[in-house]
This record gives sequence, structure tokens and C-alpha cells, in this order.
Amino acid sequence: MIAKLAFIAAHVGHHSIRLLCRVLGVSRSWFHRWQRTAPERAARASRHDALVDEIRSIFEESKQRYGAPRIHA
Repeated sequence: MIAKLAFIAAHVGHHSIRLLCRVLGVSRSWFHRWQRTAPERAARASRHDALVDEIRSIFEESKQRYGAPRIHA
């Protein structure tokens, strides 16, 4: 479903949101809510990527010996 929303966002300049939503079977309110929350999703993804990098760093520094409990601690 996210692909449909991304498609609508990419083609808003060529067609109306109403038409695109109707053709793809997506409610306009859902599309607008998805657009409005995009910055929050981007920030969450950025925090997630930073955490993954930190976990990998700890794992590599331990010569791949630490498991989840030690990395968590």
C-alpha cells in the first residue's frame, strides 16, 4: 500500500489527488495523513539507522563475541 501512496505523491503534478486516489483505491484522508507524517517517519528511520550503526560498532569492537545481552548492557 505504501507504493500506492508514493506513486500518488510522485504524480500529483500531472493528475489530481482525487483522481489518483480513486483509481488506486486509496482514501484521500489516508494519503494526506501519510504525507503529513513523513517527517516523523524520516526521523524515526534516522534514529533506527544510528542505533544499528552503534550496535554493529560494539559487535565489531568485541571481535564478534558479544551477544545481545552484552550489547544491550
